[in-house]
Amino acid sequence: MFFNIAFSSIIGGMVGVCNHLKKHGKLIIPFRTKKFFYPGFILEMLMGSLAAVLLVLYTEPVSTPQVLFLSILAGFGGESVIKSFESLKPGHTNKK
Repeated sequence: MFFNIAFSSIIGGMVGVCNHLKKHGKLIIPFRTKKFFYPGFILEMLMGSLAAVLLVLYTEPVSTPQVLFLSILAGFGGESVIKSFESLKPGHTNKK
């Protein structure tokens, strides 16, 4: 079970970084201003990892290909979690 958790965390994090690269076109390193900290790719990597681990713990797959498939799906789902948090901001509108 520990192998499944560790493997899903790594795969989910890599998919999260790939989503970051797809969205921004480059890898944005975390930076800090006087009043704000922007986590950059770290946030999307952590969200992908967390989503992958939670999905693997919930479904309890029995083989490595199942863990890989679920981790990739959950890594893509981590991006939608971030988007849902952004839609909760006070000045957010649904226009694109």
